[in-house]
Amino acid sequence: MASSLQTAVLGMRAYQEMLNVTGNNIANADTVAYKEDRITFSDMFSRTLSQGMKASEDVGGTNPIQIGLGVRVASVAKNMTQGSFTSTEKDFDLALDGDGFFVVFDGVNNAFTRDGTFDVDAEGYLVDPSTGYRVQRIGTIGEDDGFQLAGNTSIQIPYRTELPGSRTLMIDFKGNLSASDYDPTTTKLQAAATVYTLTGGGIADATADFADVDQLASFADGDTVTIAGRATDGTAVSGTFTYGAANDGTTLQDLLDVITTTFGGATECTATIEEGKLTLEEADSGYSLMDIQLASAAQPSAMPTDFDYLEVGGAAAQTTNIDIFDRQARSHSLTATFVRHGQNENVWDLVINSCSEATGISDRRIVGVTFDENGIYQGISETDYFGNTSSDAGFEEWDADISFDFPGITSTQDITAYFGRVGFYDGLTQVGGDSSAGAINQDGYGTGALQSISVDAAGVISGTFSNGETLEVAALRIAVFDNAQGLERAGGNYYQYTPAAGSTVYSQGTQGRAGRVRQYVLEDANVDIAREFTNLITAQRGFQVNSRTVSVTNNILQQLASIIM
Repeated sequence: MASSLQTAVLGMRAYQEMLNVTGNNIANADTVAYKEDRITFSDMFSRTLSQGMKASEDVGGTNPIQIGLGVRVASVAKNMTQGSFTSTEKDFDLALDGDGFFVVFDGVNNAFTRDGTFDVDAEGYLVDPSTGYRVQRIGTIGEDDGFQLAGNTSIQIPYRTELPGSRTLMIDFKGNLSASDYDPTTTKLQAAATVYTLTGGGIADATADFADVDQLASFADGDTVTIAGRATDGTAVSGTFTYGAANDGTTLQDLLDVITTTFGGATECTATIEEGKLTLEEADSGYSLMDIQLASAAQPSAMPTDFDYLEVGGAAAQTTNIDIFDRQARSHSLTATFVRHGQNENVWDLVINSCSEATGISDRRIVGVTFDENGIYQGISETDYFGNTSSDAGFEEWDADISFDFPGITSTQDITAYFGRVGFYDGLTQVGGDSSAGAINQDGYGTGALQSISVDAAGVISGTFSNGETLEVAALRIAVFDNAQGLERAGGNYYQYTPAAGSTVYSQGTQGRAGRVRQYVLEDANVDIAREFTNLITAQRGFQVNSRTVSVTNNILQQLASIIM
């Protein structure tokens, strides 16, 4: 009779454990990424009353006779199946759609979790805010940009880091230069910065005497102005203005007359003063290589050092604008124009009209941007006056540089103009329709602060900065185990490694069984409430019927005792 009591007690204990497991599952039904437990039973050793016998020639065999001695808990296994997802609005609410685990560091050991409710602490580390454990990274992403420290695998988010700027090295030009475009334009050059003002106040005009102009008042008899440049056809021109009443004159108009004469006279061009700036305008429209430089050895600050193109002469023109950056990450507005050599010609130039705050543009024209009869870019076909050479057939043109000088920077900044691959339609084209060619991109940027965060499926965290740049910050470390059920719960939604889990593989998201990282979502618990309620009833009934066995056995023992008494 004692064995039936023991068997019933073991049954009650087993169903009590089932009730404990079921209650814990229900309690964690809303715990982020909780994995439900499933309990299973197995029988205990059995008492053998007789052994099984083999059949003989005359008598059949017999089966063993055994009486069970109760039940025990065989396993409490974690159900590691994927939970559903709930959307959130937090940058660092993450979930894994796969078998992987996020890796965090508690200061001594790694722990593993499916709970991606992360945040950034006061030190800039990505952490689990409930414990402070730091989220771990993999690889070297972010180290070259200074976002992560080599040897420190805890992820830092650079909210307090200012992204250094980078100067422009290349401008990418794309779009169409219309094959049917013919609308001649006229070259007009104007001093980029120097504005002549009167000593008595106001803007100087052509009638002003040098002595009455702030910038020219120091001129003395015999001081000269050197005039140089190129005529319409590109041939070099030169001349000299000598200051003085007994020489070329003493007024701005006298200087303008000498400039006009140097460039072929009034039939070719006219030099004027417009709003205090020296201006040179051609008489005829059409393709032109005209430019001008002025200098005075005696009075070096009196003459404009650079002239901008208000308009560039060509059989057709297409103007574009883009901001570029110097070595100090300062932004400058650049205006450039494509001009066609002639009607129905397949050759264009790129000319830099102006660049804000530039102290000089030493190379502002790329000559001979050429297309074949199909409108396909063929490279640079000519050599200009600044050393830009023609491209070799079949190769990309990388020698098409334009050059700038900026205040406070001693070295000239060269920028490559990229027009696409030779023989392809992936850059500039010359086909029918409207002209759309323009500067679509450049590789420089100013300083910037981190504004927003994104996390892709591979677990790569990227930051978008206020200067428009997006850079990779770090890559989440994802752990995958041979047997995830072999992990041990450690509380706080963490798991600890045990040898039962097998080998550990660290990788990024989307690799192997790691799964995809999902941003702005959290994984729900995989608890099935309906099944758990069923398990509650089962545990209750199981406990009830086992307790009935105790009651019946007790009654029988009482009857036996009364007989003996």
